[in-house]
Parts: sequence; C-alpha cells; structure tokens
Amino acid sequence: VIFLTAKNSLKSRIKGLRTGAVSYMGKPFDPGVLLHKVDNILSRNDSLKNKVLAEYECNPRNEKTTSRDLQFLKQLVHALSEGVENPNFKLEQLADRMPMSYSAIYRSCQEYTGKSLVEFYRVLKLKKAALLFLENGYNISQASYMVGYKDTRYFSKCFKDEFGLTPNALKKKLKDDNLDDLLMRYNIKVG
Repeated sequence: VIFLTAKNSLKSRIKGLRTGAVSYMGKPFDPGVLLHKVDNILSRNDSLKNKVLAEYECNPRNEKTTSRDLQFLKQLVHALSEGVENPNFKLEQLADRMPMSYSAIYRSCQEYTGKSLVEFYRVLKLKKAALLFLENGYNISQASYMVGYKDTRYFSKCFKDEFGLTPNALKKKLKDDNLDDLLMRYNIKVG
C-alpha cells in the first residue's frame, strides 16, 4: 500500500506507516515519482522472492527454515519430483499428495514462486533432465524423454528459454567447469 494523501503531518505519516503502508506520498505529487516508487517496491519484492526461492531450491533439506511458504515449497518440490518420474502423472493429482485442494496448491505456487504451477513444474522437469545428462551420463534425448518431453527440439527450446543456453552448450561447459559450480551458477540443483 502506498498512501497518497493531503495529510502531510509527521503524525499522519507515522500512523499511515504503522498501518502497513510501504510508502507515504503527500499531495501535490509527481506521477513519475509514484511510478518509480511502485517499480522499486515490485522489483524489491521480486528479488526477495527470487532470493528465498533460489536459496530453497539450492538447499531444500535446510531444516532451519520452517516458515509456511518454505514448508509448502518443500512439499510441492517433493510431490512434483515424484511426478516427473511417473509418465502418467497429472498436476491435478497433487491434491492427493498434499494436504490442500488443487486450486489452493495452484494459488500458493503462484504466490510463493511468481510462476504458475505449470511453469514451476516445467522448470523442475528441465532441472531434472539437466541432472540426468550432466551427472548421470544420459544423452540429451534420453534425459528429455525421461522427464516427459517427446520432442527434443521443443525440449531444447524450453531449456534455452529457462537457462539461456541449449542443453548441448551446457554439456560442453561441463568440460571446462566443476559440476557443482556449474549446477550452482545455473541454479539447477533441486535436491
């Protein structure tokens, strides 16, 4: 919440900030300043969300963090990881594996990750495939098929969209880099 008000006294500002406002702007105001404040708030929230998510994805066994959102993410990643290995898995089956309805899972995924459930699952599948061809020695077409991609061209396109390079390019980087460093740099380790 950003308060936009003619009440500019210090008492009014403090009262507004105590009620949960992120920022307080008095009138007259410049619309450009308001837009920059909104952009800053949104990008700060996004970077914080991405930092928490990236930290969780890199260390999903970190038991010190027990907040509700991290517990949800842990359950979701676990349930989706099991689903990646099952060719008949449907996202709707998550409601059977988690103590929530499918719509609640979908909303929570969107809220905590900034991605739809379908997008989040796709990223998880791409990471799993990367682990299969980087750590376990499968070729790229085998790895893509094992996570449910029947078309390797489409898999490569999705992979490049997510990680900024093709699966072949990532595999070539393994020759020059340590595996753990490579996995961390591209945030591929899922558990």
